[in-house]
Amino acid sequence: MFKLAWKNGFELGVDNPKTRVQITNEDMSIIITKNLDGDLSKHSDYDLVNLVLEKFYQDTFPNRAENERFNKVDEKLKVLDTKLAEMDKMKKELEITQGSLMDLITQMSGSLEAEHHEDNSQPKNTSEGGDSNDGNAIRN
Repeated sequence: MFKLAWKNGFELGVDNPKTRVQITNEDMSIIITKNLDGDLSKHSDYDLVNLVLEKFYQDTFPNRAENERFNKVDEKLKVLDTKLAEMDKMKKELEITQGSLMDLITQMSGSLEAEHHEDNSQPKNTSEGGDSNDGNAIRN
């Protein structure tokens, strides 16, 4: 854990304030001193320590943060590519299934039409109750 050792404000020309901040770890084995942009004299010790650590991180590893972000984006893109491939596969399967269902419906429709046509082409025996029933005869 780092703590603020000291801070000092100064200017590098007209309207270019800087704040020089030094932080140390608990046993004072690590000392980091950085110049920060702006007049940060009113900032809390906690904020100054974090600003110095961030500046140190950026100065020491200038491309690391960007590389980490790009790696995260690449990972997400790989996941998206995988999901898109799965969706394309599912879409093709659905199209095949839909085509099969449409063929089945067409076959069933054709089969029903053929049965209906056969039923209409055969003469029906509408006489009930004997050979010559005119509907007025009563039989016992």
